[in-house]
Amino acid sequence: MSDRWPVLLARVVRSAYRHSVDAFAWAVVGSLAGVAGAMATIVFGIIPLVRRNGRSAQDDRQQLLATAAGPVSDSIEVSSGLPPAASGDPAALRAGDIPREPPGYRGREDLLALLDPPGGGGRVAVVQAVTGMPGVGKTQLAAAYARARLADRWRLVAWIDAENEQVLLARLAETAAVLGLATDDAATAGRLVRRRLETDGQRCLLVFDNAADPGLIEPYIPALGDARVIVTSNRKAMANLGTAVRVDVFSPTEATAFLADRTGYPDQASAATLAEQLGYLPLALAQAAAVIASEQIGYVTYLDRLRKQPIRDLLGPVEAEQYPRGTAAAILLALAAAQAARPSRVSTRVMDLLAVLSPAGVPRDLIHIAGCQALLTADRLPEAEVDDALGRLAGASLLSFSLDGSMVAAHRLVMRVIRDLHAETGSLGQVCDRAAQALLGQAEALRDFHAKRAAARNLTSQIQALQQACADCTADGDAAARMLSLKACAVYLLNELRDSPSVAVSLGEDVASARERLLGPEHSETLASRGNLARAYQAAGRTADAIALNEQTLTACERVLGPDHPDTLASRNNLAIGYLAAGRTADAIAVHEQTLATRERILDPDHPHTITYRGNLATAYQAAGRTADAIALNEQTLAARQRVLGPDHPDTLTSQNNLATAYLAAGRTAEAIAVHEQTLATRQRLLGPDHADTLASQNNLATAYQAAGRTADAIAVHEQTLATRQRLLGPDHPDTLMSRSSLASAYRDAGRRDESIAADEQVLAARESVLGGDHPDTLRSRSNLAIGYVGAGRVNEAIPLAEQTVADFQRVLGPDHPDTLTSRSNLASAYQAAGRTGDAERIRRASGGPSH
Repeated sequence: MSDRWPVLLARVVRSAYRHSVDAFAWAVVGSLAGVAGAMATIVFGIIPLVRRNGRSAQDDRQQLLATAAGPVSDSIEVSSGLPPAASGDPAALRAGDIPREPPGYRGREDLLALLDPPGGGGRVAVVQAVTGMPGVGKTQLAAAYARARLADRWRLVAWIDAENEQVLLARLAETAAVLGLATDDAATAGRLVRRRLETDGQRCLLVFDNAADPGLIEPYIPALGDARVIVTSNRKAMANLGTAVRVDVFSPTEATAFLADRTGYPDQASAATLAEQLGYLPLALAQAAAVIASEQIGYVTYLDRLRKQPIRDLLGPVEAEQYPRGTAAAILLALAAAQAARPSRVSTRVMDLLAVLSPAGVPRDLIHIAGCQALLTADRLPEAEVDDALGRLAGASLLSFSLDGSMVAAHRLVMRVIRDLHAETGSLGQVCDRAAQALLGQAEALRDFHAKRAAARNLTSQIQALQQACADCTADGDAAARMLSLKACAVYLLNELRDSPSVAVSLGEDVASARERLLGPEHSETLASRGNLARAYQAAGRTADAIALNEQTLTACERVLGPDHPDTLASRNNLAIGYLAAGRTADAIAVHEQTLATRERILDPDHPHTITYRGNLATAYQAAGRTADAIALNEQTLAARQRVLGPDHPDTLTSQNNLATAYLAAGRTAEAIAVHEQTLATRQRLLGPDHADTLASQNNLATAYQAAGRTADAIAVHEQTLATRQRLLGPDHPDTLMSRSSLASAYRDAGRRDESIAADEQVLAARESVLGGDHPDTLRSRSNLAIGYVGAGRVNEAIPLAEQTVADFQRVLGPDHPDTLTSRSNLASAYQAAGRTGDAERIRRASGGPSH
């Protein structure tokens, strides 16, 4: 089996999880014992199983360690926020691939006016085809409006391809990054964009293009504010989202005028006949006009060619309102004309690629790669010749470019006709295999994908589109292997990018099942696929499934590779992390201890993997309340990293932070403060005052001040951190909300109850909106607010809130998770404060705690 993704699939992953442990428990009624924030920037080493491709394990590890170094960045330009709303400000932010105006575009001013009614009414406009038929110009109408808003220097113009969940979330994540709202979770990023535009949306435009499911995009449409939203769709159900703007085919007069403008031929009678033959569809008319103008053949000659196209022999039957036969013939004539301009198959092969890849657009670089791989002609093709072919196809109205020219897209109707043609002739499988080879070439160019997150997201969407296009194809041998490798690559990238867990699970299950069927249950690639699938389960919140699969994978690794093999140790490490996420701390500790002992026996104790495993065990100790053990291991980890990496390395500073956190948990507040102050000073010096790691250290130092009783100092630092995060990230970013929650805890300790409750209420409302009602951070906010209500004597409000929190934690995290147990304790304290002693004792007995 030939897999052309060895390095990326084998990359060592070190995922930094930033935890904000909000104030969450109190010892006696009215006295808050828990304080905000201590666990931040704790590193868990999640190491995927790899296939070696003939190389030694040591060679692989050395290469991985080399490629893992270096800063993580993004190719997207990031802003610290929207520019001022005053009219006339320079246009600042543009997101997504806004289509360029096509040749001979005929503006539809009456429809454009409906998108921007006087008085600002109709904030959400839904652009729909009257008949449901594609090709009437919905996208081009929205694009014309978007280009006009760019010309008017609007503050934000964002183009969101919304045909499926994966592409939608990827585009929303890119928009969030442009707004300076980047976060690890794409769905959260989308909600952050919505919230930002609800509070500050003046002169901002959000376009959801080709939306297929109203339920998919509705959570991301601003519910209030001044932002303009346009949705384009063929689905009638979309009309309920806003004011409908109905787009129809051209009228006979518009159609004949369009043909005359594009071709220069004044024969109105023949133009009218041709327009009728093409159903007055703007797309088909544009393609016909391009052929007539380029070949100077006149309407009559073109009509004759159109009628002679063997459509019935080449294309299978189609459903009503998909495309008329005349449109299919016009597309094929346009393609033939573009091909005839240069005696090679390059134009046809380009359109074949576009037809089986993402309808949202394909990077021009990918077409260049296909040319270099001799996938467009028999020989390698220079980029200039590929660009020449792209230009001819755009002139024939067969494809379009984004405004910056980096993306190329074919109309969905053109794609459908080309796919149908290949399906009827039995050549669709060959087309899909050429596309797979091009994507594998692009994958190899994306080894450092962390620095090119937008490109990596696009690659996953191309792979998913190709999978759908070739779903009915029969592929054997190398072609099937290439497609399977691409799907495995997509699962890996989706896990790394933390995008679309449901898509990662679906693809991951397909890959694991296929590799088990083809290679056997204990082949290295099968085991690697299970490891990736387990990570997808974990990201999707399916912790039990992740643990079960990790257990199965570990058993197989131990049997096939032996207990000391690096892949076995990686599998054991990942299982322990799953146990810890599920609250099974004893199991996590046992597995981590076994892993570390083996690692220290067979490898240098200062090996980076050994150090990472040591830090993971320390984290598990701390979660179990074994603070002395956690401190000892954290001190050992820090010393090793200082020795191996130096005092200023990011991993060293992470270990330093983790040690301070352990000191704080052990009540050694003076030492915690000293280490946090040192970490903060180093990060300020190396990274600057506004870096995310600097602000995390600042938050943790304030938490330590609070634990030491230095409440005024804690409040001052928390207020400073909150102000900075709000300025950089906006009011609803998860880090901003964490700072506000930490500040609320400090206010509680200072007796400033009204301010504390107001802050907790604000955090809860924002988290419910941005993260959803079942997110663990939302549940923690709900518990914090209940704590505040009890402290203020508002027990009648606290009890139902605490009861709801217990029920939700049990449902989301399970009855034995530490957060669930703590929420039960909080509920018991609320009952006690209300004089419901019997209920309080019942809860404590059920939780295994002491009764009073």
